[in-house]
Amino acid sequence: YKVTGVQTCALPILYQLFMHNKPDADTQKLFDDPSGTSIIVDADITTMAQNGRLIVEDFDPASLQTTSYDVRVGQRAIMGGSSVEIDLKKGKLTIEPGSYAGVISLEKFKLPNNVVAHLGSKRKFSYEGLILLTGSAIDAGYEGHLLFGVYNASTKRVVLPIRTKICNVVFWKMAHDVKPVGPDPYLLKGEFPPEFVNRMANVDVMAWSKI
Repeated sequence: YKVTGVQTCALPILYQLFMHNKPDADTQKLFDDPSGTSIIVDADITTMAQNGRLIVEDFDPASLQTTSYDVRVGQRAIMGGSSVEIDLKKGKLTIEPGSYAGVISLEKFKLPNNVVAHLGSKRKFSYEGLILLTGSAIDAGYEGHLLFGVYNASTKRVVLPIRTKICNVVFWKMAHDVKPVGPDPYLLKGEFPPEFVNRMANVDVMAWSKI
């Protein structure tokens, strides 16, 4: 997914931009509130997901926190130094010390044009020495799965099965709509973009102790 700055659009064109991405009635209050930026809480995340917004595939109430949602590892993974995809429905991803890997989220997202999301790593992975290599924000209007790079900075193997909670996401409602980013055709389908596969195939793996 693309991480960029957020640019607000002028109020006169707010209605035209918003009509093709109109929120469901149960969460309309979030978008009518002129008070400014606010966090979308668990009940509203659930309602929006049930109406095909925010999280449009593989939403799981068990991943909800009061003000966030835990994103999980999906079916596809790839190891640094290889261009061969790993099917996590058939086995677990094992990341050796000093190695990189890429994974795609199980969930598919569809953010309204006035909702931006912030990502945070899971404390458990920090304790295990697994570093999440990703941007910190998802642009308003983004649609698709999320792509993550991970690095094992520990001296032990780290195993990631499918559906492992890899990071959390906090959704923020903004005061105005913004121009949405164009979707990546591969992440829209939950697939690795070819340029990412090529980058992973040529990554220079080095043990953390040697850096």
